[in-house]
Amino acid sequence: MGKEVAINMEVFESNVSSLKASAEALLFSQHKSYTLEKTNIAPFTKDLEQMIKAIELLDRYKTLLTQDIQTLKEVGETMRDTDEQLGKK
Repeated sequence: MGKEVAINMEVFESNVSSLKASAEALLFSQHKSYTLEKTNIAPFTKDLEQMIKAIELLDRYKTLLTQDIQTLKEVGETMRDTDEQLGKK
């Protein structure tokens, strides 16, 4: 009649942990302080400005990804709890 809905928490937690480790490995902020000390040629300075903006966007992406991972973890825990409650009925 109905199909069983369940979450394999070991696999889920392993995948979330792997995703979290990958997100933590993203390192961008050390390059925000780059400057060009020996030139003021416009194409080079504009490229540097664009690179800094790109790094800031990547940092923002990392922040959003970290928040999404936390949300995903909470959703998995809620699914597990709901599954346990439904199993007791």
